[in-house]
Amino acid sequence: MAKIRLIAMDMDGTLLNSDKEVTPATKEAIGLVKERGVQVTFATGRMFSAAVYYARELGIDMPMINYNGALIKEPNRRIWRYFPLEVPVATKVLEIAARHDVYSKAYVKDILYCDRGWEKSKAFARRFRVAAELVEDVARIPARVGPPSMIVIIEEPEVLAQVESSLLEELGDAVFITRSRADSLEIIHPQASKGRALLWLAQQMGIDPEEILTIGDSHNDLDLLKVAGVAVAMGNAEQVLKDKADFITRDCDQDGVAVALRKYVLDDQVDAG
Repeated sequence: MAKIRLIAMDMDGTLLNSDKEVTPATKEAIGLVKERGVQVTFATGRMFSAAVYYARELGIDMPMINYNGALIKEPNRRIWRYFPLEVPVATKVLEIAARHDVYSKAYVKDILYCDRGWEKSKAFARRFRVAAELVEDVARIPARVGPPSMIVIIEEPEVLAQVESSLLEELGDAVFITRSRADSLEIIHPQASKGRALLWLAQQMGIDPEEILTIGDSHNDLDLLKVAGVAVAMGNAEQVLKDKADFITRDCDQDGVAVALRKYVLDDQVDAG
């Protein structure tokens, strides 16, 4: 196995426990890994401003992968790579969501825009220190404000299946659709995914795919695991990730990230248990 030089991890359900915190054991392991000269970053569906707090907590200063790969940006706000949805495509996505009468959110310039579900969005914004705005018609936002980094549609899984079918039928390969939960669709630019973004970032750093370790738990982490030399699935991961993983670690409430880092980077013989 090649020496690990870069670690890219998902956040929710992976780095963060059920309370959305980094456990002391995980924080310690990340610190030790960084002391060995290994680069550590996030590959998350979160908006930049909802991830940068944790980067600063952990002393991570390298570019982060946000919006499921649409944006690569340093904590100091320098942008490395950005693939927002095209305005006509984004408008069509939001119109299709409205036609199905489902809740949709557009993320533009790191602001969350929605026209329903405001109490949930407001609570999210308050908890993670991000900006959110309630608007009359979210489908007008792309043309009025700018191209979205990502659009999220939330509804029961059986309804989402119908929405996804409409999106694929009407937009085809103009969008890339993934999920972080069973009740959400996350729509991004077709050139944007966690795996694509990670490979691009590694190339800029002169790091080979075999020298990358990735950790994730949800469907939107699948291509992240596929591109790495070492792929780790959390104990709480979806089965499709576990089937692709080189190692299944403990869950996010049992220091799963720390276990994986100790096994593959710190050379401690720790059993996933």
